[in-house]
Amino acid sequence: MTIGVSHDLDTGDVVLVVKAEQTIYDFAPDRARLVAAELRDAARAGGAVLIVATADDGRQIRLGGDAAVALNMAEDIECNADLGQAIKASK
Repeated sequence: MTIGVSHDLDTGDVVLVVKAEQTIYDFAPDRARLVAAELRDAARAGGAVLIVATADDGRQIRLGGDAAVALNMAEDIECNADLGQAIKASK
């Protein structure tokens, strides 16, 4: 499953997009940082990573892969959380 990570220029939310399903999951920047931290912690434990993240609307998304993929995803989420926070602060 391919998941894209970005941010909403209007709200500052971090968005995770499941491309095959064309489904968007919104996370406030603080919640997104918690997801990134959980991915990092799981990756440091070694082996395959699978976490279940709950979006702001209560829907759940499964994230993971091998440790390297999880670390890259965590970094992307964290960067977009920083951008989202900056957008929220400017409004």
